This record gives sequence, structure tokens and C-alpha cells, in this order.
Amino acid sequence: MKKILLILSLSLFIYAPFSSAFEVEDFNGSKVLLDEKMGLGKWTLVMFWAHDCGVCRAEFPLFSDLHIRRDDIDVLGISIDGAENKHLAQSFLESSKPSFSSYLSTLTMVGLNYQAITEEAFRGTPTFLLFTPKGELIGNMPGKLSISALEGFIERNS
Repeated sequence: MKKILLILSLSLFIYAPFSSAFEVEDFNGSKVLLDEKMGLGKWTLVMFWAHDCGVCRAEFPLFSDLHIRRDDIDVLGISIDGAENKHLAQSFLESSKPSFSSYLSTLTMVGLNYQAITEEAFRGTPTFLLFTPKGELIGNMPGKLSISALEGFIERNS
């Protein structure tokens, strides 16, 4: 019986429909397609975060400042906390007061979409995706991200 359930679980995982449109929720529960936030004439940095990520907590002010300081860069946050920890993610946002918008997803959905987009496994938070002003993925980075390195990369690729 366990073997049948495992096979069924794996087949559901493998054959689950995937859309290239990465759907997330805003904190009011409305669905948002991440693709609609890309390619609007600005570089878009997507930061995957979790309420209990110490590095995320330390980096939020830096990326909030970047978002304010640079007219050519949009920063978007995506919490992997899911609906069950939405209240913890909201508390994190209330305490950190970022200048950029954040959305809610689950680790499973982020993992599936991240792998489909980058062809790499999602390793944890923070993780970043960088899209060109035309909406093309140009880079991904798990772990801490240097603002000066990011700005240098953007300058060299503009």
C-alpha cells in the first residue's frame, strides 16, 4: 500500500501542470502573475525570503534602499512561508517596512517554478532572480547578494 501511495505521489508531482506564468498572492489574497511584473522597462530583482531567515532580515533594508535609490530597478519580494505562516510573514513585513512589494507563495511552488525557470534546484532563502528591462532572466543567485556587485553587473549589461 505504501509503495502505491509513493508512486501515486510521485506521478502527481511529476505530472502536475506547470505554467510558465509564476502565480503568487498579494497579502490580501489576490492572485498575481509574476510575469506581469517583468519587462516593464526596468531591471527586476526578485528576492525569495522567509520570515525566519536571518540573512533576509539583514538584507531587507539594503534592498529597500536600492529600490528607492534606483529608478531603473524594481525589487519584488516573494515569501515562501505559505498560507499557514502568512501571519508570520506579515509580521516580518510590518517590522522591516520594505519599500518594495512582497507576495506570498509556498516552498513547493517556488521550488517548481524556480527549477523550471533556472534549470537549477531551489536551495533556500534568500535567493535572487534578476530580469532585464525586457523581462528576460539574466541571472540567479542563492544566498547573500552584494548590492555593489549587483549594480556593477547591471551597469555592465545595460
